[in-house]
Amino acid sequence: MMLTISFKHPSDEKNTTIMVDDRQKISETLNVLTEAGILEAKDCRIVRSARTKERIRVEKSYAEGHVYNGDILALD
Repeated sequence: MMLTISFKHPSDEKNTTIMVDDRQKISETLNVLTEAGILEAKDCRIVRSARTKERIRVEKSYAEGHVYNGDILALD
């Protein structure tokens, strides 16, 4: 299932909103966004859900991390 999610970088208040497959690993998304120069998330190992305030390891898929449509993930 496709999700629309946003990533928030701690150094600024901008959100990057994208669509991803819920089976994709969070780390794969961060690698693509880093390579494209959109985010600086090369060493990011944990993201925090703005909805639940829980920390999610980037090795998990969005489904495994209980990330849902419209969620905002902050880079730690």
